[in-house]
Amino acid sequence: MGNVLQIVGYKNAGKTTFIESLLVYLQRDSYNIATIKHHGHGGEPDGMTDSRRFLEKGATSSLVEGDGTIHLATTVGDGSLKQLVQMQEVLCQPDLILIEGWKQASFPKVVCLRDDQDQDLLSLDSICCVLTASSLRGEAVPYPLFQRDDPAALLFIKELLDREKEVHSCMN
Repeated sequence: MGNVLQIVGYKNAGKTTFIESLLVYLQRDSYNIATIKHHGHGGEPDGMTDSRRFLEKGATSSLVEGDGTIHLATTVGDGSLKQLVQMQEVLCQPDLILIEGWKQASFPKVVCLRDDQDQDLLSLDSICCVLTASSLRGEAVPYPLFQRDDPAALLFIKELLDREKEVHSCMN
């Protein structure tokens, strides 16, 4: 699998906002980025679309295109994170896949903390850095620590990705 980076944290920790910032930042260097979001709030995402109606009538997959944007809905497969990453790799051949959620997956991850009470997330595997909206005690965080809106966090992640890209190009 290519470059995959998870952004994890509890609700309202700034995951989506950070992904949006990272997307804009990496687009400057022409990164081709795919995203996968876990709808972790229980139940299905809101809204009734034609795709959903087609699936309810028996389609195994429904794809809708408009102005170059594709929405894909499918019931094929088990919906595992591994399968979703593989689908994104086939569909988009991205330089990077950003995943929001799936805390227990083993991909490199950015952990978003709201406050000291979220520090249990620091026990997750494969943490590359931590973002926070509050002033945590830095000595208690054994990873690079950034404020959520600090541009240095974006640069740190880009440098990690660039190093990984160099390693992959040397192996091919």
